[in-house]
Amino acid sequence: MVGGTLRIGVQRPTGSAGFDPARAPATSPSQLLLADLLFDGLPQLAATSRPSTDGQTWIFTLRPDERFSDGSPVTAGDVKTSLQRVVAQGDRSLAALRLDAVTGWAALTQGRTNELIGIKARDARTVEIHLDRPVGSLADLLANPEYGILRGAKAALVATGPVGSGPFRLASVQGSIAHLVRRAPGSALLDGIDVHLYDDLAGAYADFATGKLDWSLVPAASAPAAAAAHGRSGFVPFQAELFYAFNLADPVFAKVAFRQAIVQSIDRDAVVNAALADVAVPLNGAIPQGVPGHVDDDCGGACRFDTVAAKALLLVAFPDGKVPAINVDYYEGNEESAIAKQLQTALAAVGVRATLRPHPAAAYAAFVASGKAGLYRFGWVGGGADTDSYLTPLFGTRSRDNASGFSDKGVDALLAKAHLTADADAGRSYEQQAERAILAKVPILPLAQFLTRSVADAKVRDLRLNVGGTFDGSRVWLAPP
Repeated sequence: MVGGTLRIGVQRPTGSAGFDPARAPATSPSQLLLADLLFDGLPQLAATSRPSTDGQTWIFTLRPDERFSDGSPVTAGDVKTSLQRVVAQGDRSLAALRLDAVTGWAALTQGRTNELIGIKARDARTVEIHLDRPVGSLADLLANPEYGILRGAKAALVATGPVGSGPFRLASVQGSIAHLVRRAPGSALLDGIDVHLYDDLAGAYADFATGKLDWSLVPAASAPAAAAAHGRSGFVPFQAELFYAFNLADPVFAKVAFRQAIVQSIDRDAVVNAALADVAVPLNGAIPQGVPGHVDDDCGGACRFDTVAAKALLLVAFPDGKVPAINVDYYEGNEESAIAKQLQTALAAVGVRATLRPHPAAAYAAFVASGKAGLYRFGWVGGGADTDSYLTPLFGTRSRDNASGFSDKGVDALLAKAHLTADADAGRSYEQQAERAILAKVPILPLAQFLTRSVADAKVRDLRLNVGGTFDGSRVWLAPP
C-alpha cells in the first residue's frame, strides 16, 4: 500500500505560471492539481481558526510541526507573504478578487502601498486577517490551491524549487517530466509522482491509452471515446457553471412570470446532451454539485422543463397575447452558437420570438458590462469549494460581478447572516435559503456544470477528484501487480 511512483498526464503550465499557486487559473484543473500537490493552504496548516463575533477578524494558529519541503518551519510571515502575492495580482486574477474584503486590498492592488495591511503576523505561529466586511466562509476559501503557502517569493518551474508546504516536493524537471517526491515521512503514501507535461491533453490521453501513464486528464474532443472505453467514473463535476442571465434593467424582463416561462421552455438535458455531451451535466440551481451546501434540483418547479406551464405563464404575464420579442446574446463559437440556436428554437415553440446576437469573444465582457444585453450567456467559476462564492458575487446587491442587476433585501440579509455565522452548517443553511429566494425570482436560466474528465488504470486507488478538479495526493496508493 505504501510506496511506488504514480505517472500522471496534465497540461503544461502556460507563460510564467510554472508551479506557482498564485497564478493557477481557477479554470485549469492541470495547474490547480500541480499547486495542490506541492502546496497546502492556511486552513490545512493551521491547528485552529477563529473568527471574531462581527466576522471581520480571523485568527489562525499554525501547527508547530509544519515544515516546508526544505525542512524549514512554516511561519506566519510566510503566510502573509504568500497571500499578499495573490492579492497583488488585482483584478487580473479571480483568486485575488475573491480576497477583496481583506483590509488594504484596494491600496495594494492600485499600487498605493507595497503591503497588505489586513494580514498580520502577530508572532511566528499566529496569523491575523482583518476584513472590511464579514466573510463567514473565509477558511473554506483559503483552502483552495491558489492560496497555497510557499517559502520565499518565487514558485517557478525549475529544478531547484519551489519550496512548498504540500505532501510532495519538486525534486527535478527532466525534459517534459516533473519528478515529485514525498516531502517528508508520512506526508503521503506514494514515494512520488511523475508529472508528464503536455502542450495538448490529446497527447496525455494517447500516452495513457498505450500504458505510459497511470492517470490522465482527458481533452474535450476525446471525452466520448474515453467514456466509452473506460467508463465515466473519472468524469466529475467541476467548479465552472454556464448560465443564461436576464438583464433585469431591461423592462422586457420585468415580469417574473415571463422569466419563468422562458426558463421552463428550455429542456436543459437536451441542450447539454446535444452541445456538451461528456463535457458537462445539466445545472439545476446556482450552487454546483460538489460544493458543500449544494441541493439537488434546488430550483425545483421554477426550472423544470414544461412547455404547457411555460405557455400558461406567458398568458399570466401577457393576457392580451402580446408577448414581446427578446434578444439572446452570446460570444462567437461553435458550441455557443449551437446552444443559442437550441434556445431560440425552444422559445419559438412556446411563442417567444428570440433574435440571436453573437459577439466577438474579445469584446463580449465589455458588451455585457455596457448594460445592453438581453438574455445573455454568462459563465461563472466560483474559485472555491464554498457556497458563498456562487451567491454573493452574482446576486449580492453591491457586488461588482452582479451583471444582471439582481437586488433583493431579503437575500442580502440572509447572505449577511451567513457571513456572520461561525458555524459552517448554520451558515450554509442561510445560504441555501438565499439560493431558493434567488431562484424564485428567476434572474438566471441555469444550463450546465462542466466536468473534470480523467481516466485511471485499475491499480490506482483512492484517487478522488473534487469540485476544484484536484485530488488529495497524500491518500493515493498503487495496488500491487
